[in-house]
Amino acid sequence: MSIEIRTVEDLVRVLKEHPEWRERVLEALLKAEFLQIPSRLDRIEAVLERLVESHERLWESHQQLWQSHLQLVESHQQLQASHQQLVEEVRELRHIVEKLVDWVQRIETDVGKMKGRLLELDYLHRAPARFGYYVRRPRVINLGEFLEDLREQGHEFTQEEWTQLAMLDVLLQAQHPHTREPIYLAVEVSWILFPHNVQRALQRAEMLRARGVNAYAAVAGEGFVPEAHELAIQHKVLMITDGLMFSDTNPFRAPV
Repeated sequence: MSIEIRTVEDLVRVLKEHPEWRERVLEALLKAEFLQIPSRLDRIEAVLERLVESHERLWESHQQLWQSHLQLVESHQQLQASHQQLVEEVRELRHIVEKLVDWVQRIETDVGKMKGRLLELDYLHRAPARFGYYVRRPRVINLGEFLEDLREQGHEFTQEEWTQLAMLDVLLQAQHPHTREPIYLAVEVSWILFPHNVQRALQRAEMLRARGVNAYAAVAGEGFVPEAHELAIQHKVLMITDGLMFSDTNPFRAPV
């Protein structure tokens, strides 16, 4: 059977009627490279599919990394908040400790003053016994009346001098242990003896001597710092601690 083809439409019609001829027609019309295009497109499509899958996996990894980043940011913010809270708590604790230290220091100061005051009262009542071994017949005299007697005798005082003498802890009247001449002991009492206690006793005894009173400086306490002892030795200020006198501070010398 012969087939007559005069137009393109005739060719199209024939190829539709005989589809098995299409490949041979294409081989005749096209080069080999064009015939390989479908298979190449298939391979390109496969590569694109793999690229899309890889991109999706990368995107998923990116999302996971982003979530991890957000979690890290949140953890960092929580850590900052915890750190700030810790700083505030430490600041508050430091403030409490400072208050506590100040409170303890005030208590120690008050306790020290109380101890000193109790020791003063003890010496006011027991001074004759405590000093009786070192001087003869000591007795506590009324400081206010004694100062008033001095003023009536014509001795003048500045307000500062009167105040200093009025703050003397104990004033003892006694006899010199060797000559038996009348003497007075200007006694400063402190739980712990410091150099300023020795200085005050010296100054107040000197104020009395300036007004004709045969006064000696003395200090008494339960303890002392070395500097106070050295100053007492230097100026022969009678020092008694825990009821015992230091012989190197004894101002009373035996007659030769």
